[in-house]
Amino acid sequence: MEQVIHLKLTDGQHDLIISNPDIEPLGLDDLIAFEKESTLKFKVHGIATEGPPEFKGVRVTADYILNTSHTNKCFALVSSGWLPPVFAIKDAILLADRNVINYISARFESGVIKASANPQADFIDLIADTNYNAKISLAPFALEGNLKRRPSETEIIAQLEEAYRKVSSALPKLEIIPISPELVEGIMGVLGDSEDYFQRRSDFLLSSFHLLGNTAGKARRIETWNKIATLADRANLPRTDFIVIVALSSVTANGSCNPARGILKPKPSYAITDTYNTLCDIQLLSMLMQVLHGFPTQKTSLLTRDIPMAKLWAGISPVTTRKGKDLVECSYNIHKALLPLDDWEKEEFSNLLVS
Repeated sequence: MEQVIHLKLTDGQHDLIISNPDIEPLGLDDLIAFEKESTLKFKVHGIATEGPPEFKGVRVTADYILNTSHTNKCFALVSSGWLPPVFAIKDAILLADRNVINYISARFESGVIKASANPQADFIDLIADTNYNAKISLAPFALEGNLKRRPSETEIIAQLEEAYRKVSSALPKLEIIPISPELVEGIMGVLGDSEDYFQRRSDFLLSSFHLLGNTAGKARRIETWNKIATLADRANLPRTDFIVIVALSSVTANGSCNPARGILKPKPSYAITDTYNTLCDIQLLSMLMQVLHGFPTQKTSLLTRDIPMAKLWAGISPVTTRKGKDLVECSYNIHKALLPLDDWEKEEFSNLLVS
C-alpha cells in the first residue's frame, strides 16, 4: 500500500502531498513533549506527487506538525530513535515485544477493534486493517517465554504457536514470519550463544542492584560510577556493555526522567527472576542492534508498549560500530537528561569506560 502525507503549506492556500515519505526518527525530547501536548513534529522527505507546479515531481523536505487526539500506546523503535507504528511499519520486519502481541490480541479481532476494547483512538489502530507489506517476527515472544526463565525447545514451540494464534486472529492482514524448524533452531541458537553473556549480565545486576535505586549526588557520583565499573569487571563485562551503560545512567539521571531505572526496577528484595525480566528487555534491544548492524538495508522496527524502554532507546541512541566476540559493539549518543554532566564529569565518565 502507498503511504501519503498531506501537508498544508505555510501560505495557507496550497496543499502538498508526499507519497511514500521518509520520516526522520523522533528523539527523547519528542517523546516527552508528546506525553504533555499530544503534538508530534516530523521532518519528512519525499517526492511531491500533488501540489503547486514548482513542487510537483520534486523531492522535497518539509516540517510536518501533527496535532492529534490519538494516543500512542505502542512505540516503533528504529535506528536512531522512535516513531508511531504507522510511520515505521511499511515494508519493515517487525520485532514484537510480548506486551505488543498481547495488546493487539486484546484490542483487535479480524482487524476490527473489539467492542470490549478502550474506545480511545490510538496510532496502532491505523495499521489494523491495512496491508503495509510488513512481516512480524514472533521470535521475541518465544525468547522471553512466560516462566521467568530461559525456555526449553518445547516451550519455544508452544510460545510461537500461541503468538501465531493471537496475531493471526487479531490482524489477519499482517504477514507473520512462519513457524518452521529453521526458526526454532535459530531461536535455540540465540539462547545457546547468549547463555554465557546472559549469565554474566545477571551476575552484574545481582551484585549491583543495591547501588541502582537512587540517584547519586554530585559528591558521590564518581565514587558510585567506580563501584559499578568494578562490579562490571568482576562479572567479566566490558564497561561499555549496554547493561553497564544503563546502570550508570540509572544512578546519574534525575528521577523525573530516568528510564534506565524503569528498565532495571531495583528493589530491596531483588532476585534472579527480577534480573530475568530486566535482561529480556535488554536482550530485545540488543537483538534490534544486531539486526540493524547485520542487515543495514532491511527496514526493521522493534514494537514495544514499554515506555521506559522507548525512552531509554531514544535517549541512549546506540550506533553499532562493528561485530564483537559476543555482541555488536556500539557507541552511544546519550541525551543530557540521561547523563546530566558538567564538562569535567563528561571527561571522567569517558575515562571510566576505557579504563
